[in-house]
Amino acid sequence: MGELVAGGRLAYLAARVSRSRKRLGELLEEVGDPGRVERLLGALFRAGHHSVFEHSFFRLEMDVPLREARRSLAEWRYLTVTGRNGVVTVSLNGRTAMEMLRSRSPEARRVARMALRLCPELARPLGLDLPGDSGWAPRPGRTLAEGGVRVTPLVVSRHEDSRHGFASLLIEGVTRVTSHQIVRHRSLSIVQQSQRHSEVTSYRLPEGLGEEAARYVEEGIRLYRRLVESGVPLEDARYVLPQACLTRMVASGRMDAWIHFVELRDSPEAQWEIRIVARLVRRALSI
Repeated sequence: MGELVAGGRLAYLAARVSRSRKRLGELLEEVGDPGRVERLLGALFRAGHHSVFEHSFFRLEMDVPLREARRSLAEWRYLTVTGRNGVVTVSLNGRTAMEMLRSRSPEARRVARMALRLCPELARPLGLDLPGDSGWAPRPGRTLAEGGVRVTPLVVSRHEDSRHGFASLLIEGVTRVTSHQIVRHRSLSIVQQSQRHSEVTSYRLPEGLGEEAARYVEEGIRLYRRLVESGVPLEDARYVLPQACLTRMVASGRMDAWIHFVELRDSPEAQWEIRIVARLVRRALSI
C-alpha cells in the first residue's frame, strides 16, 4: 500500500518559482497541463537538477518485519522507517526514490518502484514505462501575511508520527538576508527564486535605517537596471544588488523538520524578519 503525498506537479511548481516571476495562480494553470509538466521534469532530470524532485513525497506501508526493513534501508539518509502495531511505514522523497533505483539492494529498488508507481508522470522521465497520470495536484490553502511577508500552504499532510508528515509552503516577500538563514535548514528542501533568471524589482529595509540607507539601496537597484538594459546578463548584473532585495521560495519537508524550524526561529534570539516567517509557518501548519 502507498500514498502519494506530493507528486511531480509540486516539483514542477517549485522549479517554475525558481525561474519565473509569475503569480501562484498563473503557475497553477501551467500545472494543469500534463505534457508541459512531464517535459520540464524530464529536462530537469537530464540536466542533473535533481534537487527539485525532493519536493515530491511518498508514504508506504511495507509487508516486511521492521528489523529487516531498517537493515535493508539503513544507508538512505532521507528516508524514514518506523513500525507500530505490526505495520511498517516508510516515507521518502522523490529524489531518494530516484537514487534507490540504482541501488545494489533488491529491497531498496523494490521500495523505489513502489513509490514511483504512484506517480507515473514523475517515473517516466526516469525511464520507467508507466502509463497514465496520478491526477495529483497541489491545492493551496489560505495565504497568511504579516509585515509584507506571505506564506501559502501548498501541501499539508499530517501523520501521527511527525517524521511521516509532510508540508510544502510558498514563502514570499522575504529579503535575501532572511532567505540566507532559511536555506541553512538542511532538513528542508528549498528552491529559491533565481536572480540569474528573474529580474529583481523590490526591496525592504528595517525601520530606523533612515533615508541614506534607502538611497543607497535604490541606487544599487537603479544601477542593476541600467546594466540589464545595456545588455549585461542578469547573472552578472545581480552582483551589484543589495541583500535588501526581496525573493520567494518553495520550502518542503517532513513535519518534524518544520517543527524544528519553528522552535528555533520563533524565538526572541532570532532575527526579526525570520521570526515573522516562523510565526506564519506556525499558524499555517498549526504547530
